[in-house]
Amino acid sequence: FEKFKMGISILMTMRGIPSLFYGTELLMPYKGDHGLLRSDFPGGWKDVSGGHEMIVGGRQDEQFGPVVVVGLGGIFVEVFKESEVRVAPITKEEAFEMVESLRGYQILKGSRGHRPYDIESLVDAILKISQLLVDFPEIAELDINPLRVLNEGKGSLALDGRIILS
Repeated sequence: FEKFKMGISILMTMRGIPSLFYGTELLMPYKGDHGLLRSDFPGGWKDVSGGHEMIVGGRQDEQFGPVVVVGLGGIFVEVFKESEVRVAPITKEEAFEMVESLRGYQILKGSRGHRPYDIESLVDAILKISQLLVDFPEIAELDINPLRVLNEGKGSLALDGRIILS
């Protein structure tokens, strides 16, 4: 894997195929003439103001194998020091339970006059990372922090990420 930060997105090369984590979709290939991301990929660049920051990732555990993790992202990682971990692969129900068990779940559901966030897209991102860790055991660690979860129906955007290979 190679990683380049381009604007708000993460360009990675998986087994030689340029790919982009954009929202919770993996778009490929969108490599320009000079090996950098083109600006004309579907959906174009998005304004990422608003939304709620989450962290989604996982690692290869010596005892359990691939495990996936989700928690509140951004500054909340240090403040709450709370996350949920499951052994991968997980089901959609397990991914939803992970999100629901976080103390910040009420924020995601929409509280005090705020609109709900796109929990479905967050669950989808957790599922995809879970499967990625199972399919590619050479990924020692992977995290997206923050994953900006937008308002309901608007998806999520990976703003920063890291992959460590074994």
